[in-house]
Amino acid sequence: MAVKEELNNSSLKLLLDKFSIQESDFTLVPHSFNIQDFIDKKVDVTTAFISNELYHIQKSKIPYNIINPESYGIRSFSHNLFSSLDFVEKNPTLIKNFLQATKKGWEYALKNQYELSTIIYNKYSQKKSIEALLFEAKQIEKLIMPNIFPIGSINYEVMNRKLKEVIGNSQDHHDFFFNYTQSNPFSFTQEEFDYLKGIDKITMCVDPSWLPFEAIEEGKHVGMAAEYINLIEKKIGKPIQLIETSTWSESIKLAKERKCDIMSLVQETPIRNKYLNFTSSYLNFPLVLSTKDSQSFIADIKDIMNKRVGIVKGYASVELLKKRYPRIILVEFDTINDGLEAVRNSEVFAFVDSLATIGFAIQQGFIGELRVAGKLDLSLELGIGVRNDNLILLSILQKAVTSIIREDHQRIKQSWINVNYSDESHQLLQKVTLSTAVILILFVILYLVQRRYLIKLQKANQIIEEQNTQLTLLSTTDKLTQLYNRHKLEDSISEQFEYAKRFKTPLSFIMIDIDFFKRVNDNYGHIKGDYILKTFAHIVRKNIRKTDILGRWGGEEFLIISPNSSEEKSVQVAQKIQELIANYHFDDLPRQSASFGVSELHSTESTQEAINQADRALYHSKESGRNKVSKASSL
Repeated sequence: MAVKEELNNSSLKLLLDKFSIQESDFTLVPHSFNIQDFIDKKVDVTTAFISNELYHIQKSKIPYNIINPESYGIRSFSHNLFSSLDFVEKNPTLIKNFLQATKKGWEYALKNQYELSTIIYNKYSQKKSIEALLFEAKQIEKLIMPNIFPIGSINYEVMNRKLKEVIGNSQDHHDFFFNYTQSNPFSFTQEEFDYLKGIDKITMCVDPSWLPFEAIEEGKHVGMAAEYINLIEKKIGKPIQLIETSTWSESIKLAKERKCDIMSLVQETPIRNKYLNFTSSYLNFPLVLSTKDSQSFIADIKDIMNKRVGIVKGYASVELLKKRYPRIILVEFDTINDGLEAVRNSEVFAFVDSLATIGFAIQQGFIGELRVAGKLDLSLELGIGVRNDNLILLSILQKAVTSIIREDHQRIKQSWINVNYSDESHQLLQKVTLSTAVILILFVILYLVQRRYLIKLQKANQIIEEQNTQLTLLSTTDKLTQLYNRHKLEDSISEQFEYAKRFKTPLSFIMIDIDFFKRVNDNYGHIKGDYILKTFAHIVRKNIRKTDILGRWGGEEFLIISPNSSEEKSVQVAQKIQELIANYHFDDLPRQSASFGVSELHSTESTQEAINQADRALYHSKESGRNKVSKASSL
């Protein structure tokens, strides 16, 4: 059920085109604008507003799914204000005042949703209940995202790309958008302009060892915060100069002495309020506990009250934890690596920091030894700290932080966060990629399961989630061996390649082929052949690391992707598996063997070249007698 025009020029049209769906593939029902037709199953699919019809669908408690074009990279920009070019050119002040009044109205409406809902219901229309109007208000607020985008703002680059996509030419449409703030991008006051004009630079202190958030490397500020500061520097038009320090405690000392104007990434606390003011946060992450890999999941902070817990000296989390849990035994370290090293050496039971930084540090030096074992009910809300005797600079930086668009937030987070976590007892997702929101949800779910609470969800939605999960599993899993299929392996290769390239870590591949497998099928039948494949997969899976990625490459060929592993280390793994296979008794079948090819990805190579090298090494093993391990570097 849709409006005919939606099939000609809309995000729906673009979505259908993306998947080559023609009008002949479905029956178009004229839109009745009554969602009851969908609830009563008169139609299978309907176009709808998330902010409107969704309320009635949820109330009906029927199972449903949403296909959102935005989930497939198709963006729709609707409900825009337009005027003629002639009118705008003749009345720029009127246009500006109109936009400011509209913005003011929206700000009031979002802050006073119940009041506005009752006014609409009592004065204008009772077609919707107050409850339905409040639902609409909440949904609209989520769509507007006023905490991320200033109300009424336009992302010119994204809109320009959208226009090119719809109109179909390469012309720059920047002049299509009215922008009275080009000379004053954040509506700076005259006092703020005068302040910026009168300074040469802004000095900045940072945490020199807190990746992926930030660090100092070879005298340069790097990490997520560095990318944000670069954005802000361009927005305000003044250089931000790094003051080098060797520890976070030293940076705090300089801030107290007012030797740096700002701190790039800092949590507000009562103690810090004595010498700093704070912008709104631009990075938010939960605090988690890291322990040895053998430690079970920590469901309750009370479980560690009598144990030594490490933390970085001078961090806001020290103050927050002491206030929330006065009986906790905190041991302070200069850096996160010092703290994690102490966990590895059993000097402390656990270490506390943000999910992103602990995940990053584990990836760099503690894989297979440490894990994320619990989540605290505290989060870091990190913004810019500004010396509290400079309110003008605070106002300027707050406007700059507020102006950062969602695409920049997503780009920065996605480029720096890609870490692995595991929990054997719950068989959690092996890889959690930095969606902060997704990571947080996973830990909350795990926490609730450990404490034997049940999440109350509608039964129908549970069924849909289970079906979606099953579909995802089916699309990435080889049905016979229950390993990853080739499609999933290819995705994993790309992901691990990007990680290895960014963090300069080794990446190896082990290609395996069962020797003379065709003879088994020919002489003993496919049922026996399937038995060998499944048993073979089980043996390999039991004898590789948790961080290794195993899948069926095709037929009797298997591939192991080994992050943070050199060719030599992977050869040792292959030799161990080779020996296990050769000595294994496959019921009443003859002994089996396998040939192996190992390669390591080098900085000048593509993943395809590395895979091809592993394949050539594999065939060298087969051609030289089989039941052997060959490495690409020796060929």
